[in-house]
Amino acid sequence: MRRSRDERGAMLILFVITLTVLLGFSALVVDLGMARSKKRQIQNTADSSALAAAQVLPVTATADADAKSYASTNLAGGSFPWNTCTDSGALPRTASSPCISYDNSYNRVRVRVPTQTYAALFGRILGRSTLSTGAVAEARVRNAGLSGTLPFSLFAGVGSGEVCIKSGSTGTTTAPCSGSVNGDFNMLDVSQYGNEVLHTDSPNPHPYCEGNADNKLMQNIAMGVDHDLTVYVGTEILDGCYNAGPNTLKNLTGNKSNPFDEGLLSGSGFPDGEAARLQRTSALAPVGLQSVRKVAGVSGVDNTGLWEFISPSLEGSGSVPSSCWPSVFGAIVSNGAYTADEKELLMHVALGTCVGNYAGGGYSAPVFARNTVTESPIDLYDIQLSPRFVYLPRFAESGPCGNNSYCLHITNFRAVFLQTLNGDCNATSCNITYEPGPWNPASIGKNNKKASEVTGWVLPAKMLPGDIGERPGIVGQNRYIELVK
Repeated sequence: MRRSRDERGAMLILFVITLTVLLGFSALVVDLGMARSKKRQIQNTADSSALAAAQVLPVTATADADAKSYASTNLAGGSFPWNTCTDSGALPRTASSPCISYDNSYNRVRVRVPTQTYAALFGRILGRSTLSTGAVAEARVRNAGLSGTLPFSLFAGVGSGEVCIKSGSTGTTTAPCSGSVNGDFNMLDVSQYGNEVLHTDSPNPHPYCEGNADNKLMQNIAMGVDHDLTVYVGTEILDGCYNAGPNTLKNLTGNKSNPFDEGLLSGSGFPDGEAARLQRTSALAPVGLQSVRKVAGVSGVDNTGLWEFISPSLEGSGSVPSSCWPSVFGAIVSNGAYTADEKELLMHVALGTCVGNYAGGGYSAPVFARNTVTESPIDLYDIQLSPRFVYLPRFAESGPCGNNSYCLHITNFRAVFLQTLNGDCNATSCNITYEPGPWNPASIGKNNKKASEVTGWVLPAKMLPGDIGERPGIVGQNRYIELVK
């Protein structure tokens, strides 16, 4: 049966419409698939750029450059108007581009890859000739273990061995502490920038950026400084709030006995939810390294001595002085002929001999490299799980400078093991002289008595494995990077 001309025309029109719809759906499917592929590629680019930038924090110039370099490498042929792009969700601090931003502590970086526009394959059939998409990623650096940079000074000329970390008043000091110099007790007035991991970022702006020196001191002792410090190389970067990687600090005058005691020994409920520095024993530490005591009424104070972190494999080794062999210290602990006080004194002398002989003998093999547990996301040495293992800045200056002035220039950082705590002091002596070790009774000293001063072993850098002996922030050794968005 032959169709009429009108019928044939109608069928033709229906065919054209159907074909157009089918082509439109095909175009949509193809272009959506391409869009998803491009989105994944751009998201991967944002991720890699953020991770690369986080590796070099807090140096924002290098972080910006690395983020841009990774973007252009991973998205060849892309368009990157870094200077004019915008990011409505940018973090508070920027350097060279509005699309690369940082949190106030420069521990978190956000990268927004500028919007990429590319030609649609078939979308123009439906009147859309181009497609656009972008991506955002955020990465942050986190410290691993319990070490941190504490607000105490090491001045020019300080080498290895025992030093006074914080001095008490002149009348009650115990060597190597010798009292204050013009009211300086060896402490630093370090700002708090606002760190989301430590929860010093709330309220915003953080109230301890400038004033409240006592609160800053207490929290910085307990948790460690909440932003990275860097080495001075000719251009001052002041530790005034929100300067990335400050290298110039100011000392803090006054004894500050209450915040010192609370930050080091007796305090609790700090912003990160943890207690005072010496109470921060790690659940990751091997069972034999979880010794604690009650000191001045404070329970759970770390009681693991420095010698416990010597690698057992060094026994009989000529790569370290024989005074550092594990058996030297084991003999003191196990000898029943010694009283508790004698063991404490002999152990102190033995540690000093080991550190001194190592520093003066040109040795380079690590001593404190015991590693009995494998942790995640990075494997730590046992000493990194000790709250007594900390970092202190060493300055170019030979002593404290004027009150409340930025005049201390960081030359390097030194790893320090906190050793002797003195407390409950009167005009002539201290009733608590506490050094970690198994000879200590379960409870030491009277309740509610303040810590007054503390000493520490400044360790030769090579006594520790890798670079942890002199660098507080090394990705893969004492910190790690994670994507957070």
